[in-house]
Amino acid sequence: MEINLKPVEYFGHRITVPIWVVWLATDADGELYGYKHEPYLPANSVENNWLRVFDPAEKRCFVATVELQGTDWRDTKVKV
Repeated sequence: MEINLKPVEYFGHRITVPIWVVWLATDADGELYGYKHEPYLPANSVENNWLRVFDPAEKRCFVATVELQGTDWRDTKVKV
């Protein structure tokens, strides 16, 4: 099975993600994920990760582990 990829910029880094990825966001542990739909943080949440809409068709994929270098992980969500 062939996976179509596209290059994107993420905080100054050029990375390659599946073509269906529209959003990128990094969790508190430095794990970067790609999402088809915009991930969210619940209000007053104690979670340390982005959540996705609960939908059987929703896609998410692990992209890489990154060093946030002082950036608050809650500020890492970007549309690509």
